[in-house]
Amino acid sequence: GKQLLGSDFTPFIKWWLTLLVITITFYPVIGIIFKRFHDGGWIFCKTIGLALAGYAMWLLSSVRILKFRQDNAILTLGLCFLINLAIVATLCFFNNKKLEKKITLREIYQFDIDKLKSMITVEVMFFVLFLFWTYVRGFKPEVSNTESPMDYGFMAAMMRADYLPAQDIWMSGKAINYYYVGQYFATYLTKLSGVTVNVGYNLALMTISGSAFTLAYSLVYNITKTFTYDCRLRKRN
Repeated sequence: GKQLLGSDFTPFIKWWLTLLVITITFYPVIGIIFKRFHDGGWIFCKTIGLALAGYAMWLLSSVRILKFRQDNAILTLGLCFLINLAIVATLCFFNNKKLEKKITLREIYQFDIDKLKSMITVEVMFFVLFLFWTYVRGFKPEVSNTESPMDYGFMAAMMRADYLPAQDIWMSGKAINYYYVGQYFATYLTKLSGVTVNVGYNLALMTISGSAFTLAYSLVYNITKTFTYDCRLRKRN
């Protein structure tokens, strides 16, 4: 049979795997911050992780330490992972010293099999929604309405740039003087995943669609779970 999404299936998988790697990279610290969440704040690792890793790459490129290339984006993400591990190791050390006993990572993250199931559930939910909206977008992927051509132009300019900010698409020889944070993060994911800019533009839009629902779901689910647990605890007491 015909492959789902056709020739766009491979870049779709590459993009999703890139987001998954970002999630895993930042879970060591964000998982502690959201340890009371039944899903461990898993879906928040995507958005917060993208913001932090993307900003690190932008900062290093804007001060001309690293060129805005795929290998440097991967390097920056690797450094973020090491920093996350270092923070967790430091927290473990001070907790052990304070409590005068060895505390396990399972205790720090309040991790159990139900939490793992919740994390997998929200990831599968994101994948399905991301796939669905990507499939729908495939019927009309053209960049032709409202500010879409400008957004795409900014992304194309950043894809060509060695350092940021990139050259302005309207004024030759000048740097972009317009706020471009959304376009930048879309370009960052495009660079990191290794897809082309025309595909990356559409996948970035569909990422927003998938994230919007799953982030809202995670908040409602965890608030409801915590409220239900508190009610049960009060009845027992």
